[in-house]
Amino acid sequence: MHLIDGDAAKMNVLLRYRLTFVDAGSPYSPLPSKGSRSASVRSRASEGEFMQSSVVAVVDDDANVLKATQALLRSRGFTPLAYSSAESFLQSSGGRQARCLILDVNLPCLSGVQLHEQLRREGVEIPALLVTGGPTLGELLGSPSPPAGVVAVLEKPFDGDELLRWVALALGHR
Repeated sequence: MHLIDGDAAKMNVLLRYRLTFVDAGSPYSPLPSKGSRSASVRSRASEGEFMQSSVVAVVDDDANVLKATQALLRSRGFTPLAYSSAESFLQSSGGRQARCLILDVNLPCLSGVQLHEQLRREGVEIPALLVTGGPTLGELLGSPSPPAGVVAVLEKPFDGDELLRWVALALGHR
């Protein structure tokens, strides 16, 4: 993996992975194999088309995870938009233009789950990956099933390559 700013060591520590749930009924399943065709999709699409369709918003209150996730996404040609809270995402002009969301479940004030639910109530349908370093989704919601529109729930620390596969899948880059 080729990373920006020499963050490879930090990235490996921060982004280890354990998948906790996949919505089997999701149109984004199954998880693509390691030989995902996202690179071939990119080569077929015009660069402008790909860049517009590859905007990924990351909302996490942990500055190190936010920075590492941004670097990882940027290193693979995605356009990351970073927010340290759900409120800053909602106040931004660009957040709703994202084609995929990576949301920390345990944000202060408005959680990642609550943010995703609010967007859906407003008619904003963006596929989301939830990440958590604390309680499981079942503990938070009283149900092991993720809300509609959630592609996967990843437990921190998670693997960067696995995150990239889920992002590509959510963006429809099969």
